[in-house]
Amino acid sequence: MKILVTGATGFIGAAVARQLSQQHHEVLALSRSDAAAAKLRVAGLTPVAGDFAVPASLAAPAAQVDAIVSTASIGQVEGTPDGFAKDRDAVAVMTKALGDSGKPLIFTSGSAIFGVFTKGEASPAVFDEDHPAPLPASVFAPPEAEIPPPFIDAFGGAMAPRAETERDVLKAAGVRGIVIRPVSSTARARATTCPISSPWPRSTAPRLTWERGASGRATSTSTT
Repeated sequence: MKILVTGATGFIGAAVARQLSQQHHEVLALSRSDAAAAKLRVAGLTPVAGDFAVPASLAAPAAQVDAIVSTASIGQVEGTPDGFAKDRDAVAVMTKALGDSGKPLIFTSGSAIFGVFTKGEASPAVFDEDHPAPLPASVFAPPEAEIPPPFIDAFGGAMAPRAETERDVLKAAGVRGIVIRPVSSTARARATTCPISSPWPRSTAPRLTWERGASGRATSTSTT
């Protein structure tokens, strides 16, 4: 198959692209320069002109493949509601480009969409895949968590467009939409956290983290 992987030079995207290439699929990866294209070729990938931050540039690459795995996220980099809105717009362009082909479109979201701030304590809350998203502020930031209002607004504002992207992918009539919510991605003992813009220094701002308890269920916690 010919598969477009967005974010193919990122942590998750690179792992996905490498695995698909090893399975003898032709993997297309977005490239914004000749230098970037050369690096992709060395990695065994096929570079195509495109920039995830410029949605219109994604239409042509998306239209020429058999499947799309979208791991890129401007929102994860910028940590702002506007960044996650840009993700939504980019995925919308690729969805439209696939038309009524019935081809698979896999969107990598994240479990932060069900993150709950609990002052570092494990939460008994369990959210299955059918639970409405995003969570209201009264759920993800209960009063006892003492989360500052600006942070609540930033986090809620970021998860709203992410939830919209999920719904758009799953409800797209012409494609086989799939949404994946990784709990965390680790390498060399480093774990990812959800980067949400806030007025506090990184060392003191609340952070979402996740842990897997004895039950095997992933629970969200917060630290300050």
